Amino acid sequence: MLTAICVLALAPTKGHAQSANSAEALNQEGKALFKAKDFEGAAKAFAAAAELAPDDYEANYGLGRSYERLKRNAEAAAAYERIRNAADRPEPLYRLGVVYRKLERYDEAIAAYQAYSVLKPEDPDPYYGLGKAFEATGDKAGAIEAYKQYVEREQRPSEQDYVKAAAERIAALEQELASLPAAPLAPLEPVAVEPVVAVEPVAPVEPAAPIEATPPSTPKRELEVLAAAPDALALAQIQSALTRGDEAFDKADCEGAASAYQEAAALHSVEGSYKLGVAHASCARLGLAIDAWEQALRWQPELSLASEQIVRAQRRLAADAVLENPALTGTVEERRQLAQSYFDAGRFLMALRTVRAWIELAPEDPSAHRLLAQVQLALADPEQALIAIDDELALFPGDFGLYALAAEAYEQLGQRERAIFYYRIFLNAVDPDQSQEEHAEARARLAKLELEPIN
Repeated sequence: MLTAICVLALAPTKGHAQSANSAEALNQEGKALFKAKDFEGAAKAFAAAAELAPDDYEANYGLGRSYERLKRNAEAAAAYERIRNAADRPEPLYRLGVVYRKLERYDEAIAAYQAYSVLKPEDPDPYYGLGKAFEATGDKAGAIEAYKQYVEREQRPSEQDYVKAAAERIAALEQELASLPAAPLAPLEPVAVEPVVAVEPVAPVEPAAPIEATPPSTPKRELEVLAAAPDALALAQIQSALTRGDEAFDKADCEGAASAYQEAAALHSVEGSYKLGVAHASCARLGLAIDAWEQALRWQPELSLASEQIVRAQRRLAADAVLENPALTGTVEERRQLAQSYFDAGRFLMALRTVRAWIELAPEDPSAHRLLAQVQLALADPEQALIAIDDELALFPGDFGLYALAAEAYEQLGQRERAIFYYRIFLNAVDPDQSQEEHAEARARLAKLELEPIN
């Protein structure tokens, strides 16, 4: 196992034991002061404990709670951040959502609430805060869905005032959305401009529910027609494709609109690329919509509408990972297929939930632990990835293919020498004919690491 091979257990010294005992005593003092509502005194006690034991959960959590009571939210956030990845203790994530929302750091609040909800999906509390955060960012659709999730989940009699408030916000936001005027797409006069160079294609992102599918009024200046060559034939082809796309969109035919706009985008039309994004969003393909809007921005960086649409779409995709509630009660094979499909689509939070459900039914299936490690790496959580790798090696010790994943995890952790060591094991132990892509990637990563200077 990796831990057996690589981790040396260090026996605690007498000084360490004394520090731990002192920190525990200070934690107990902090708890007593907190209970007595002496939050200044509690904060000092917990801060002293955290100085002795910087990673101590009780010290940092108590410090964060004390700072919250003192309305020192930035300091509370710093305390919670130190323990946000504590094993089997997701509460700091919820508190981070609360304090970041109070600090008006809404994107960070949303991320914290979402991470907590993945670990404790049965808890209704984060959905109310998530609704507030989405509403503050202007994402009315995301706020409505979050509030609905809260109303459905919250059954405690003591919280019914919040349920009523959430229901009122749902009604108000739905009325606001219903009152928004629909703005049709209008064809533009073609404008000949300098040729643009071809750009690299963007990898598709996951599909999801549409947001603000009706496009805003077409700006007169921002949406220009860019042609690779300003000749009359190319411009005529662009205009014909845009017109066909507009006609299809007016008939609510998002597939037909996307096909036509794709023709215009292929001829380097910014308007075609922007409208292609709108059509993809209407067809519930937010990932592809983001790709199209990013393409438009490459050609015309000042296109602010595309930037705004990307932000909305990214928030909606993130919300889907928490707000979507797929049935995870199927067979082992059904859960396996669902987990793999989420991973392949780049929906890593949903993949994490689903692969855990798969492991519940098949705890000794090594492929489940392998996929869990891949998901954790995709979520930039190398410590948890190494745990999953250890679990699979315990079930299947001869799986040398895992060493490439272990190397990637150590690379994320910044442990260069260990990453190099595992990449070399992988390349020497695994037949390149059986995993050509993995070998090529491992060789490239190893070459890059070997060229990096040693700090």
